[in-house]
Amino acid sequence: MKPLIKYRGAKSKEIPNIEKQIPQFTGRYIEPFFGGGALYFHLEPQKAIINDINSKLLASIMVLRTIILIFAEKISYLLVDVLLKKMIP
Repeated sequence: MKPLIKYRGAKSKEIPNIEKQIPQFTGRYIEPFFGGGALYFHLEPQKAIINDINSKLLASIMVLRTIILIFAEKISYLLVDVLLKKMIP
């Protein structure tokens, strides 16, 4: 997956070099310098903690996450409704 936003100091171009240095892990991924999220989205960890010095960036990401979760919930209700209407005319 591509980074969420373009961000100065992005790690996108460095991913091949950085990835060689990351050991296999099954625990929680911790990203202290999230930025645009290039490495995070490339690795797609199951469990993660993200952080960045830019609090406005992190606040924006949290708002976007909330919007996506609300959208997913609404669309799932819509899909269930459509399927039920097809099953029970």
